[in-house]
Amino acid sequence: MEKNSTIFIKVSLENKSTIHIILKSLLGTAGIFVVGMFFSFTFNWAITKYMDQDEVGLFQYYISIITFAMVIIPLGYQSLAQREALSLGRNGISKLSKQALLAVFFSSVLFGGLWYWGLTKHNLVKDLTDFSGLKIALMIIPVYALNVFFRAILQSQNKIFSSVLPDVLIRPIILLGCTMILPLFAVDISGNLLLWILLFILVGALIFSIARVYQHTEVKELPQKTNWLKQALLLLPIGLLTTVNERIDVVMVSKILGKIDNAVYGIAFKFALFSGFGLVILNQVLVPHYAKYFSSEENSKKLREKIKPNVRLSFALSSFVVLLLIVIGQMLLSWFGKGGEDYTVGYSSMIILAFGQLFNVALGSTGYILIMAKKESLVMLSIVAGIIVNILLNYLLLPTLGITGAAISTSASIVVWNLMMLIFVKRTTGINPTIF
Repeated sequence: MEKNSTIFIKVSLENKSTIHIILKSLLGTAGIFVVGMFFSFTFNWAITKYMDQDEVGLFQYYISIITFAMVIIPLGYQSLAQREALSLGRNGISKLSKQALLAVFFSSVLFGGLWYWGLTKHNLVKDLTDFSGLKIALMIIPVYALNVFFRAILQSQNKIFSSVLPDVLIRPIILLGCTMILPLFAVDISGNLLLWILLFILVGALIFSIARVYQHTEVKELPQKTNWLKQALLLLPIGLLTTVNERIDVVMVSKILGKIDNAVYGIAFKFALFSGFGLVILNQVLVPHYAKYFSSEENSKKLREKIKPNVRLSFALSSFVVLLLIVIGQMLLSWFGKGGEDYTVGYSSMIILAFGQLFNVALGSTGYILIMAKKESLVMLSIVAGIIVNILLNYLLLPTLGITGAAISTSASIVVWNLMMLIFVKRTTGINPTIF
């Protein structure tokens, strides 16, 4: 009896130590995100001072489509890497990476061709005639996609800081530095120049990520079954549908309202995304633990003990950001633009989007849990429902409410698909990933 009691106390202390380490990692990651958000905010402020509103809108459009492409181009290999890379050694990762490289090459050609055709022939952006930025964006896509893939491997390997530093901190710092310094040398800041700078940053980040992936990675035997393409393609629709749901508002604003409205909405959207950073860092920290749980059948109580304090801390951090946006958001938006340009009209959209993001954080990592549990069909069903809500509401509200209608549509879709996935998570896994 005394021996069992000693073992119980030892296990309990180990669990508390593990939770403490996870919380520490979450706070460290949160710190990186906060600093990165500051530089990202300053960069977005700077470009509105150096570029006209329509050019800002066009730049935001290119970035939105590039981000959308990041889900399609790797053909699901990034999601597969998050789930499988932890169990792979150096040889397995090399084989998986080669397959991902081929997927990125072929899908970049296909996606790039379709985008070029749609933009040049079908007027996807109102009144756009100069397509030079499009060509740079097409070069960015495959490089960025490989960054996304190797970042997913780092996340799976629990190399959290290495996975977030290049994208969250280093990139906005360099972009901001170039934006502020180059005008001192009589260099005009333009959307095309920023896209070129982004391309060079991503090349450097890719080299760094590859080096970190293989550092301290042991050699293991290749798994007997490596039907990765099939598994990746099964995961692809989830990422694709999620991104469609997140970006459909930007596409519809660009098409129906034009570049200037898209510039205002783009800034409001970026501010609102800051409200969701709690869930982003939560996923960064806990994804390896979800993968371990479903691959080794770890005790569910241990997983719940890891989730609850972390999701509550993440929600508290996001709530603080929402509160800041409510109090000083209008003043922050007033700093953007030059001359008679007014970005404060995006305040209501920003607040609506921010509460949508906060709801997302409150319900926790529902999507990731279902993916790790190999319940992809339930994730797809939820997101499809969200997309239908998003498109219908955008179609109805954009003509009358403008960008506020887009914000309402997007937040409503977030509520719908999150509630559906929460129901599926509880029914299929018994896990409660929420703050409650």
